[in-house]
Amino acid sequence: MNAELLLARLALGLYAAGAVVAFAAVLARRPPLLRGAHWLAAAGLVVQFVEFALAAGIERRCPLILGSERIAFLGWGAILLYLLAAYRYRLDVLAVLILPLAVVLILISNFLPPDVVRVPTGLYAGMRYFHIGVATLGSIALFLAFGAAVAYLMQERRLKGKRPSRFLLRLPPLARCEEVGHRALLWGFPLLTLAIGIGAVYSANVSDRYWVPRETSSLLAWSLVAVVLFARLVSGWRGRKASYLTILAFTAILVRMVVVPLL
Repeated sequence: MNAELLLARLALGLYAAGAVVAFAAVLARRPPLLRGAHWLAAAGLVVQFVEFALAAGIERRCPLILGSERIAFLGWGAILLYLLAAYRYRLDVLAVLILPLAVVLILISNFLPPDVVRVPTGLYAGMRYFHIGVATLGSIALFLAFGAAVAYLMQERRLKGKRPSRFLLRLPPLARCEEVGHRALLWGFPLLTLAIGIGAVYSANVSDRYWVPRETSSLLAWSLVAVVLFARLVSGWRGRKASYLTILAFTAILVRMVVVPLL
């Protein structure tokens, strides 16, 4: 195994571990755990920088000429800025969004050689089914977030209009709708991130490419979910605006699952 391959695997592993720790901290409501995600991200940042420098020294060129290399560098730069923001402005929660984004960007950039995540041929079928299962669970979580968002908008309309009906009276309180939708997004986003990552690894092993153009719709839908989570965690969006964003993100996921396979 050459040094570049080892560094690539190590950086990817550190970012993925940091993402897991970050989501565990948010779901368990233990903010101090986010510091562990920061340290893992910083370690991955250093490792990936050494990888860039090594590649530049061996190939005698700037490792940012190809578009795929620039995408990989974009992931690296996003992590650097997130660490600076976490240190300067105490935006620790950015780890939940930036680390999964970096993992996905690095995988789909084709910057990493397929050997980084080489999987035995006998595991291909299992990996494919696991990918489908995780993607389905993530979509189910978003379905719950969608339902909570619709319930919120209906309940809000009832309260503002002061015209209750028997059906609407049975809706949960606004605070409960918010809590359910928020928790569903916190589960759905990492599951979809994992599904995209597994899909990229599967493509790399089957076709020697981490990304196929058809999966662009998955990335777009996933990006909308990331925007919703960012708006909630960082910008503090709640209520109607967050509900509309959630409905839009779920619609994108639904289109990806139902419409795109038919094209």
